[in-house]
Amino acid sequence: MFKLIELNPRNWQQNALAERCNVNFPLAQYQDLTGEVSTHGAAYEQHVKWVNVTADLDSFRVYRRRGELDLHEWVHLLD
Repeated sequence: MFKLIELNPRNWQQNALAERCNVNFPLAQYQDLTGEVSTHGAAYEQHVKWVNVTADLDSFRVYRRRGELDLHEWVHLLD
């Protein structure tokens, strides 16, 4: 059984990841508010990645300067 500690009713960009994994947060919130029992999301898809290119590139630059990550390793992480 899943338990949510917080549910934000605003749709934000990362909801696309949940949708891709077959989890519909707006529907889950609606069903919770109306008292409906839902099994939605019980069979979610795994191994789906969210990539925020801007933040990831900034992080890569920091790790590269420290010598902790090179371009090949970073690209492999995005795969």
